[in-house]
Amino acid sequence: MASRSANVIEKNIEVRELRVPADEGQLSKVRDFISSCCDEAGFSSRETNNTKLAVDEACTNIIKHAYSEVEGEVRIKAEISSGNISIHLFDTGERFDFAGVKDPDLDQYVETGRKGGLGVFLINRLMDEVNYRAGESGNELFMSKSSIGAVSRALPGHIGWRGTLRYKFTLRASLGFLILIAAIWSFVFVRQTSTIKEQRTTQWLEKRRLTESFAERSKALLLEPEEYSVEQTSLTAFISRILEGNDELSYVK
Repeated sequence: MASRSANVIEKNIEVRELRVPADEGQLSKVRDFISSCCDEAGFSSRETNNTKLAVDEACTNIIKHAYSEVEGEVRIKAEISSGNISIHLFDTGERFDFAGVKDPDLDQYVETGRKGGLGVFLINRLMDEVNYRAGESGNELFMSKSSIGAVSRALPGHIGWRGTLRYKFTLRASLGFLILIAAIWSFVFVRQTSTIKEQRTTQWLEKRRLTESFAERSKALLLEPEEYSVEQTSLTAFISRILEGNDELSYVK
């Protein structure tokens, strides 16, 4: 059966519809359809993949269980708005006790290596809201999902990412972390600056003491400038010791 797509705009909601035969070979067409709808809703890649997986599992269950012995079709209706998507799956096959399905024991699944049987569990975990209804005209599975990050075209009353507790917590935690880093950096900077000043003061006092000692030893020679006097010899030896002990000095005059 051929598929068709219809667009209806009402109260900022765009409706798209797809009809496909109840055959697993049509699932790729369903995934493409859901991916397109999620793109229009502004979903992230992860949100789109989760929604596609949930719809894929639901359609697979319809094909395998509702139409296990008869042929039929699956009608998919998607209601799209900014940051939101609601999906209705319609079929006329056998009813399914959706609410009676219990959550599986995942540890047992891993131990036994069992595969399959997780469709309803995945649908409930991946979508925000899931409802199943069976009537005389057929069965309907309703699923809805809202995007966390889509806020550019949010409807009135819609709480976007910036209005969520996660955003507020992340913002406050980031600010607190930055303040902590700034406080630590300031403490280290002040301490290092103080240490450098102390080192400079110590070096200056050392040079001052050396200069005063040199000046004191030079007085006698200046008063009696004899070339081979004891004062001259003593002063020369003192200068040699100064140069040997202070590599930063080139000469002493």
